[in-house]
Amino acid sequence: MGRSFWINLFTNNAWEEFLDSENSVTGFSKRKWRSVQMLSQGDVLLCFNKDKSGFCGALEVVGAPYMDNTPLFKDDFLPCRVQVKLMVQTSIDQIISPVSLQDRLSIFHNMENPNMWTDYFRNSPAEFTSHDGEVVLKAMLSAGERSDVSNDSSSFKTFKTNVGVIAIPPSGINYSLPPSVPMIKTAYLLLQLGEKRGHKIWSNSRYRGRPIEDGEIPKFPSMLATIPDSMEEAAAALATDVCVIWFDQSGAVAAFVIESSGDLLYSVVLLSDLALVNPGIKCYLVCPGDLEEEATRQLNRPSIVGANNINKTLIRMLTFSSVRSVFEDGRVHEKDVLEKVSKILSTLLLK
Repeated sequence: MGRSFWINLFTNNAWEEFLDSENSVTGFSKRKWRSVQMLSQGDVLLCFNKDKSGFCGALEVVGAPYMDNTPLFKDDFLPCRVQVKLMVQTSIDQIISPVSLQDRLSIFHNMENPNMWTDYFRNSPAEFTSHDGEVVLKAMLSAGERSDVSNDSSSFKTFKTNVGVIAIPPSGINYSLPPSVPMIKTAYLLLQLGEKRGHKIWSNSRYRGRPIEDGEIPKFPSMLATIPDSMEEAAAALATDVCVIWFDQSGAVAAFVIESSGDLLYSVVLLSDLALVNPGIKCYLVCPGDLEEEATRQLNRPSIVGANNINKTLIRMLTFSSVRSVFEDGRVHEKDVLEKVSKILSTLLLK
């Protein structure tokens, strides 16, 4: 079972006190003890600043709930507590209003009154859907990273390629945030499939050595320790953010980016860039089936469609269930099986 997301309300003063402390404990009112006991290690608390009406950070639960009758914050007693680790915080000018994400958050679907969204942020801890939680967390991680590198051109790396000199920005992935169990399982299935089909395989540090639910860490005899030197420098720089890559004697033949949140833009741009500097590679966006509409929207951006025509490559969508079906239906060695179980979502096809 994957991690759960919860709302954790803060006043502006309480949030500042939390940041000035060791960032290791958050608390809730006594009447919320039953709800607090439902928090588990690995769950994510989305911090909502009541005074600013927006998300200001995220905390990972790292300990079991407990009671403590000593004051936590100056204006809030909050005896129901849990140990946490700060995952991300936004600056004051980058606090994220739920309204700014309304096109991606399910809480806004079929809402009769445009102000009803505030009902979700009146109590805490209050459980948030996994989909909406991932969208909010991704937005905060992106905001935090932008504040670190937004105007620092020195953080971009430049490379000479077959299409000219290109600049590659810093990673859009937060490696301190572990992937969900379904993402890990899907990555391991893609590694296993590549190995069974005779490829050398590689995965980035976000997936390599990750245990699955039963604590098992699968072993792959064909796993490469590093990206081969034969890969062009620019492609290798981009590849470090790719989840799984298959190689043969000619080089990289397939790349898979796995995403479970509703924010697919970075994944689509990453695959498009990789196809541009590594001609001939097959690129797959791997995500849950309920993200097909968002994947279609991102894959049909004019810049992506234009790049596809230059690359002569279309990014395909694979769902988690379609990857499983290859094994369940005994199609591991079937020719072009991934092309058959994946989808082309672009409405503008190559000429």
